[in-house]
Amino acid sequence: MKKALKVILISFIFLFFVLFLLFYLDRKNNPAKYSLYNSVNVITEKRYQEGKVFEVILKEEVTDREAKSVLDELYKIKE
Repeated sequence: MKKALKVILISFIFLFFVLFLLFYLDRKNNPAKYSLYNSVNVITEKRYQEGKVFEVILKEEVTDREAKSVLDELYKIKE
């Protein structure tokens, strides 16, 4: 019984480690996907420097509703 419990516990730990690793690599390779704004509104460009590929965010389009909510937050902070 104890051996089965150890196997289940180790497999859960391994599963969480793999899921975290996949999330980290996905976030590293797709920074626009985890941007403040929706990735549909983000225009990116791949640039090469010293043999490495970098994805640069060129423009982030913001909807009126998002802009108003940001302005509201700024006014709250200012007051």
